[in-house]
Amino acid sequence: MKQFSSKTKWISLIITVFLSGLVFGFVGGQVWQHYQFVKRFKERPHPNKLIDDMARELSLTPDQVKKVSAIMDSRKEEFDKVIPGFREKIREIREKTDKEIEAILTPEQKVKFSQFREKHFKRDMRPRQDNMPGEPGMNPPPPPPPFEKEK
Repeated sequence: MKQFSSKTKWISLIITVFLSGLVFGFVGGQVWQHYQFVKRFKERPHPNKLIDDMARELSLTPDQVKKVSAIMDSRKEEFDKVIPGFREKIREIREKTDKEIEAILTPEQKVKFSQFREKHFKRDMRPRQDNMPGEPGMNPPPPPPPFEKEK
């Protein structure tokens, strides 16, 4: 049986370590990417949870909860039709929805609603780092000014 020289053994070891690194790096990258996708998906508020949180934090009456729920349901179809590249349309729909919700709130609830929006939609208020193709430098608008209490 033929003996390999020490030079050949070292070269084989280096190639093996290099290929192992490639395989583990690829697999690790795939696992990390999957983890980030799942994490991002779980961060999105479920509509019913959002309405429950809004009802609790704004002290909505049962009638107001029904109206907010109806408003959200009526806008869901509009949201579903808009593809991710149309951020401006999403912003318009959100503003329209917010105005309708604000119309049924008391002045104290409007202040809480403003804080609620900032808390629950802060992710949407950050400038985007990963702009979509065809949207150079597109960033979401700044948050609306807080409501002032009526005197």
